[in-house]
Amino acid sequence: MKTIKRAAFVLLAAILLLSFSGCGNTSWSAKYDGKTLKAGIYTYYMLNAYYQAANMVTDTQSDPLTQQVEGKDASEWIKEKTMQAIAIHFAAEKKAKEMNVSLTEEEKAAAVTETDSAWSQSKAMFEGNYIAKESLLACVESGKLQEKLFKAMYAKGGTEEISEATIRESYMSLTMISETLGTLKEPTPATEDAAEVPLTDEEKAENTKIEEKNKKIKDLFQELYTEFEKKTDENAFKDIYTLYVTKINEIRKDEENYTEKKAEDLPTAQPFPLKPDEEQEASLDEDMKKVYTGLREQTNDKAAIYETKTAMFFGVKADAYKDAAFMESYEMQLLDELKGEDFSKMLEDLAATFKESIVYNDTLVKRYSAKKLYFPVQ
Repeated sequence: MKTIKRAAFVLLAAILLLSFSGCGNTSWSAKYDGKTLKAGIYTYYMLNAYYQAANMVTDTQSDPLTQQVEGKDASEWIKEKTMQAIAIHFAAEKKAKEMNVSLTEEEKAAAVTETDSAWSQSKAMFEGNYIAKESLLACVESGKLQEKLFKAMYAKGGTEEISEATIRESYMSLTMISETLGTLKEPTPATEDAAEVPLTDEEKAENTKIEEKNKKIKDLFQELYTEFEKKTDENAFKDIYTLYVTKINEIRKDEENYTEKKAEDLPTAQPFPLKPDEEQEASLDEDMKKVYTGLREQTNDKAAIYETKTAMFFGVKADAYKDAAFMESYEMQLLDELKGEDFSKMLEDLAATFKESIVYNDTLVKRYSAKKLYFPVQ
């Protein structure tokens, strides 16, 4: 999925997941347009670049610093990305000033809360890389400022507002029920050294049970479709899901590790792209490609069922703006997918116009390289 490159948040999420920690010195790292950034901001962005590199190298199980990223030694790539992140940090502030965008006191308080949470969980990591809490807060605030800039440009009332029509043309609301079908056992194929090994009577009997259960599941999904077509009220999907839960629990009650479904765990609508992403869908088998195509071609507010070799699907398609709660939850995600790359490029292009004017603390840059990053023992 396309995403806004909010470096502060990317690293913050990675560090929180790994339960790291930090603090640091107060010397400066970069200066531009009367603004001076602390040393910890530089090493914070270096950590972020390191994590990016670690996910981009050929062998993700080995030390990324011994490998190449995009044709460059990883250490050099990380240094360049760190400096680009510093430039984008300055660019976001420059663009915000131009657009008269700033964080409110409430937004600043939220940044403090997020910083406190990260600090309490990741103190050793930050301290080991000379990232003071003040520097961490600056990075979190920069991320929030970039997010607010994005909204000021593309959300409703923004300078480059993305219309409802564009979102409707790009995404739909999809609520789905799916159920896995049992896989039949097959004879062991013949090889050059051995003949085919047929199924045992026990395996044949097991296949019969699987086929019978699969038929019950397929019949259930046909029933869901038939019953949904009869309904016209707003609780139609809720009623259908209750029916599904009751019957699937009965069908699977004899399975050893089956966990009973509950009617209150109603699936929520999710955004689904109306335009195929060829790269993302290249890995799908032909059955699933047909499912995706069918979902896109469905009529709004109508249900359809789809069958593959391994699963059954019941889906209800709706206009993205039909449900206010749906758009409240997903509007920014959809805008991000539509304009995230453009926003990132805008900041990168702006940063490129003045990056040569940024003054770096050469002593700091030489002293703190990716090879000196500190990672606490887990």
